[in-house]
Amino acid sequence: MRTFSIVTTGRTGSDYLNACLDGMNEVMTFCGKFDYTIFFDGPNHKVDKEELINAFLKKYQFLFSNDKFENTRLEIDTDKLKEIFINLNLNSKLDRKEFLIDIYKSYHLILNRNVENAKVLVFHSHNIALTKKFLKDFPQSKLLVTIRDPRANLKSGIINWQNYDSSQICIEHSYYYLKRIREDLKFLLKNIKNDKLFVKLEEANNQETKEKIINFLNISYDEKIYTATIGSKIWIGDSLSKEKSLKGEYMKSVIDNDWKLFFSGKDLILLNEIFKDYKRFGYEIFTLKWPKKILFFFYIFTRMSFEKKTFEKIKNKNFHDKVLNYFSFIKRIVYFLFIFFKIEIFIPNKRYNMTNVK
Repeated sequence: MRTFSIVTTGRTGSDYLNACLDGMNEVMTFCGKFDYTIFFDGPNHKVDKEELINAFLKKYQFLFSNDKFENTRLEIDTDKLKEIFINLNLNSKLDRKEFLIDIYKSYHLILNRNVENAKVLVFHSHNIALTKKFLKDFPQSKLLVTIRDPRANLKSGIINWQNYDSSQICIEHSYYYLKRIREDLKFLLKNIKNDKLFVKLEEANNQETKEKIINFLNISYDEKIYTATIGSKIWIGDSLSKEKSLKGEYMKSVIDNDWKLFFSGKDLILLNEIFKDYKRFGYEIFTLKWPKKILFFFYIFTRMSFEKKTFEKIKNKNFHDKVLNYFSFIKRIVYFLFIFFKIEIFIPNKRYNMTNVK
């Protein structure tokens, strides 16, 4: 069975893509993000399969029931799922590759889907760290990488999270997000050589894009690719999304989220320079030339418009929180200086892991 992984670069529609593949006749997928590697000490470590399934179901119970954040309404019998899993493999112990395949098969079977029809397995690795681990287990895998205009991506990452969770009203979050949008793409382009298909959120519902995905997966056409579902049930979108997709349809509002009104002209001089790698995908990002490069250098040390608003919102916080925000602002300055002086080093986002998926 051919294997694929879906990787995001921010709020770029990876969940939507995964949900569009759910239930397709020749696709074996699992809607929901989870890290299957945490139950093992390494790729070759074998663990008792009953111990594995118990630990997995305990940690990821929300994948099979109601999940408030993801807006899922599933009623999957986990006792039956466990029984299916245990009886799938004659081996008493499994390594992490075998475990992932059997979890997928069990999920497929409990939804009354035909495992024999499945030609591809699509794993939603989501972040860079888990993608690297997945490629160790499945080195021939191809990647589906979801992308979006980086400025629209950044606005969505800042505003939607701040509206959903007040703890994200901080400079650390906006710094983390803009760095993630840039660094994850650069890493995927430079460090991962596997075949990749980049799927632009703005074009995710186009017939041409759907056909590219089907051809990349090398499967037969299935009209289900136009409807987002989880466990065969309509998915309306996560809790961060303002508009809900009541029929699992593509929401055209993601094409333009008014990012041009959100960022100031000074912001865009900075952002267009740090996000210039996205030009290769057809996004209109002007090239910064002299003398505006001088402006870029001096603007680095000033607050961007959204940073000003964040500082204003946190002005009544305690001294400790204020210090942390100023420290994050300094980190952002240093990061931009690295870019200006072309000091390209990959600095992974330590905040970003499978227990804190954003």
